[in-house]
Amino acid sequence: MAIDAFLKMLVDCAGICLFGTQVGGKMPLIPWLNAVTGLGLSAEDYLVIGERVLQLRHLFNVREGVNPVRNFAPHGRIFGKPSQEKGPARGLTLYYSKLSKDFYKQMHWDKDTGMPNRDYLKKLGLWDDVADII
Repeated sequence: MAIDAFLKMLVDCAGICLFGTQVGGKMPLIPWLNAVTGLGLSAEDYLVIGERVLQLRHLFNVREGVNPVRNFAPHGRIFGKPSQEKGPARGLTLYYSKLSKDFYKQMHWDKDTGMPNRDYLKKLGLWDDVADII
């Protein structure tokens, strides 16, 4: 789940249509980014950039008082409540609380406050930029 979120942040920052990355043929995103930036980074390096962007966006929301733990709960239909009666999703129900806890763990966010882990922010090289927020 987390890698998908990192890729989405990278695609958003590059100004590329997310829909275009999900349909059709393989998109040469990394060669394009390297051609534009001249950086010569690997796919893994770019995913770390996407993760850093996601962490910064999340920190902005936390600073502004938006706590996804408290302030966000998608409509039950998104998770199959009630479940579909026919089709490929028939009888399927996803459990938001478990999915969100798993995602928070992958993101190194506190499950109650949504606050990112200080040591993990240091590992990403973000701590000096965000220490006054936390």
